[in-house]
Amino acid sequence: MKLYVTYVIGIITIISLGLTNLPLYKEFVRPIKIQVLDAFNDQPVANAVVYYRVETTRIKNLLGIPIIDPIYYRDVIQEKYVTDNDGFVDIPRHKVSLVLYEKIYLEYIYINLDSIEKNNNIEVFFKRPVQEGVRINPISYLKGVVLLSSKGDLNYDIYDSKNFTVISNERGLLKEAEEIIVQLERHDS
Repeated sequence: MKLYVTYVIGIITIISLGLTNLPLYKEFVRPIKIQVLDAFNDQPVANAVVYYRVETTRIKNLLGIPIIDPIYYRDVIQEKYVTDNDGFVDIPRHKVSLVLYEKIYLEYIYINLDSIEKNNNIEVFFKRPVQEGVRINPISYLKGVVLLSSKGDLNYDIYDSKNFTVISNERGLLKEAEEIIVQLERHDS
C-alpha cells in the first residue's frame, strides 16, 4: 500500500510540474556597458534614452511532450535608462525567473527611440504590435539604433526605418559581460 501511495504521489508531482506556470529556475542575463557616440564626430551623446527589454519563449508541454499550440513570448525585463554626460549607460546583471520549458530568446536595446505618446509609463513604449510612425528620435538630428542580442544566430527580419538602424549581436547573451560602442548616424537633412 505504501509503495502504491508513493507512486501516486510521484505521478501527481510529475504531472503538476508539467502543467505549472510557477517559476522553477533562475537564469542570469549579463551586464552591459554601452557608450553612445555621434557617428559624425565621435563625440559622446549625453541624455540619450535607452530602453531595455528581454523576451523569453516557451512551447507548452505536457510531461515533456510539446502541445500543438503556438509559441508563447513573454517580456521578463522592461527598463528605461539615460546615457550620462560621457555617453555611457550601464545595464546591470539581471536574474530572471523562468517557468518550465521557457528560455531566454532575445534582448532588445533601443537607443534614441521613444514613444510619440508622452507618458512616463514604459509599457507604452513596449506595447505591441508597433505601428509605423509611433516611435520618434528624442535627439532629433540623430537616428536611433535597435541592438538585438541572442544566444545563437539571428535571422531576425526587422526592417530598417528612417528613424533607426538594426544591429545584430549574435551570441551576445552567452557572454559573461559586454562592452559595446554604438554610433548613431545623423538624419539626412
